[in-house]
Amino acid sequence: MTEQILDADLNNSSSESMEEKYLEVYFDQQYDWYIERYRDFQTGRIFTFNIGSFLAGLFWFMYRKLYIQMAIIVASLIAFEFVEDVIRQLLMIDPLKQALIDLGINLVWWIAFGFCGNYLYFKQVERKVARVLASTTDEDERLRLLRKKGGTSNSPFYLLGLIIVALAIVWF
Repeated sequence: MTEQILDADLNNSSSESMEEKYLEVYFDQQYDWYIERYRDFQTGRIFTFNIGSFLAGLFWFMYRKLYIQMAIIVASLIAFEFVEDVIRQLLMIDPLKQALIDLGINLVWWIAFGFCGNYLYFKQVERKVARVLASTTDEDERLRLLRKKGGTSNSPFYLLGLIIVALAIVWF
């Protein structure tokens, strides 16, 4: 995919610096951190740990504009919870054991978020950058589109605020 990003910009003599330029615009404020991880990703180290996706989970996916991936994860979590409830009822597991099982399952999910977050993010970066580069040859338009499609979103902060307000209303 990197070759596609580079090949999409035939007007420039320094492909690598152009790729870096586009990635810098896309990654935005955390460019220095993400470019190092992206270089690892390009060399085949696809599962690098991201403390943000580990700690913030689905909020991190929203923050990095991974909305489709987040929706798939939410659907998977709901389906998994349904299956777990059926198994729990069939086996009549006592509440203490179930609490320990739930804790272990949640820990596995958070670790998976931590190790898969960068992979999912970089796959999206490659797709979106390639699409932008293929859509226009105007450099200013490319940079504008990359700023819009990349960077971060404030939506998880709004959602968290709504959750806090809803809980406050319910509790008081």
